[in-house]
Amino acid sequence: MRRWPPVSYHDIYNYLVMSECVDGEAMVNFKSMDSYNYFKSQKVGALYISSPAEDLVYVKGDVIPSLAVNSERHHAWVLLTTTGVIETAGCTCKAGQEKTCSHAGAILWKLDHATSAVTGRSGEALTDRQQQWNQGTCKNIGPKRISHVRFKRHKSGVDEHHAAEEQGFVLPPIRQYLTHTEMKNAFSDEKCSVRNLALLPGTMLYKVLNAQVQEATTPCDLPHNEHTDATLTCRKCASFYDRYIDIDGEKLEQATQQQSSSKVWHDARKIRLTASSAKKVPVKSTTDPSRFLRDHLFPSFRGNHATNHGKENEPNALRELQRIGYPTVSSGTVICPEEPWLSASPDGIIKDTNVLVEVKCPVTTGADMTKCLESGKPVCDVKLINGRHVLMRNGPRGYFMQTQLGMKCTNTKQCIFFVWCAESHILINVEYDEKYTQSLVERLKRFYFTTMLPRVVEDFNGSRLTLSKQYMTVTKDV
Repeated sequence: MRRWPPVSYHDIYNYLVMSECVDGEAMVNFKSMDSYNYFKSQKVGALYISSPAEDLVYVKGDVIPSLAVNSERHHAWVLLTTTGVIETAGCTCKAGQEKTCSHAGAILWKLDHATSAVTGRSGEALTDRQQQWNQGTCKNIGPKRISHVRFKRHKSGVDEHHAAEEQGFVLPPIRQYLTHTEMKNAFSDEKCSVRNLALLPGTMLYKVLNAQVQEATTPCDLPHNEHTDATLTCRKCASFYDRYIDIDGEKLEQATQQQSSSKVWHDARKIRLTASSAKKVPVKSTTDPSRFLRDHLFPSFRGNHATNHGKENEPNALRELQRIGYPTVSSGTVICPEEPWLSASPDGIIKDTNVLVEVKCPVTTGADMTKCLESGKPVCDVKLINGRHVLMRNGPRGYFMQTQLGMKCTNTKQCIFFVWCAESHILINVEYDEKYTQSLVERLKRFYFTTMLPRVVEDFNGSRLTLSKQYMTVTKDV
């Protein structure tokens, strides 16, 4: 069962209801959601899996018909990736050719139940990971060094990630030695606090330092150092960062002009934090980051009506901007010159100026948008305050944060935030807030180097995370 791919409710809903038919419209097959009743009624038999490819899993099983219990069983199947993304499905029933029948859906619900963190019977046991089996009852609390523990309530807006530094006490990083000679020289140094212990025969340290050196038959994988701050003290992470993150920004920008239609664009985003994903990064250091990392590194969301509407109408919004005197030029992925781990994908730059453009196309009419704003409700994080449109600093969608990080990456000081619908539009000039952005970047940087980068490196070395050949052409491997 540990080979069963993890499937969530969102994966099932996106496939059965939101995925596109041959005519490009959403399936909207809500009836297929009745498949949950098949699962709850124990009509799903044993499941069998096979791997037709390295990153694909084929799952099949028998499902008892809903009416006649003694009738011939339906043979249903699903094809998924190892990360739980549903590629396709089928069944021997009449609706099976449509790829979204309830019998195939019942298999998905069984996978969801088996791999769920609450009810799951597959995946890792608590003892499979270090420091997981003895955790407390609070989900977002894990073992910490006593010097990093603060016995105060968390205050909103206060970053307590490095409490030890604020108190003036920081534990030294664990040293790593790549060769035996390097380690012996370090312990023979007069400044070494355990130098005398290393010279005392009979001690374990003495035996280790004076053991006979044997050449390894296979090369050892470079180990991780501790990731306690936003510096690259870990050699394993530093090697990956130098090769795949800190790359030529102009070369990457040219290779990603088509943005979401480009493989390079997707690869560049998943190994970095982006202006649009920053809102989802956990704020508290005690919050479990696994869900964010999974969604960021292995995204299963394929879009819905709102995102498709925005993508289709973005050219219309840019044409309207040009009509009112703001001609734009397209742009690919832009990485921050000072922080290559941070990137943005601008909707455009105003021609012959240094002004960023961010476009939003909500699914609404001009009248509805005006009515909503006049009632005090925000539209795309925009509120009407004293007759003036204002982009909310702490809006639920994080668009203010997105514009600030976009200006940071593009080295601009002004952004035109343009909300467009067929009947009307809203244009807001957003100024660059250096103090806000600097504080935000410091928090994101700590998260990236202490949490995200080690996960990226491990998944890449374990072949769970892959980078396309096209991306390799813009890295330092070429």
